Amino acid sequence: MERLPSKSIETDDNLRIVYDEGFIIVDEDTQKPIPNCHYKITKPDGTTEMGITDKYGKTKVIESYTIEELKIEVKF
Repeated sequence: MERLPSKSIETDDNLRIVYDEGFIIVDEDTQKPIPNCHYKITKPDGTTEMGITDKYGKTKVIESYTIEELKIEVKF
């Protein structure tokens, strides 16, 4: 799957492309979204974003100026 930029923003005379990634946490057996699930997303530089999924099982969307591989951990 090719990752495409989600949007671009203009700053001064530069055009910057922004990539974003979000997750939907689902139950392995039922494939239904899991609301109120605690998660931690780790970026390649070691920074983390922690949160709780919304009522649709969605995490926060992480934005970056480069394509990055994200690691997600969930706590049930």
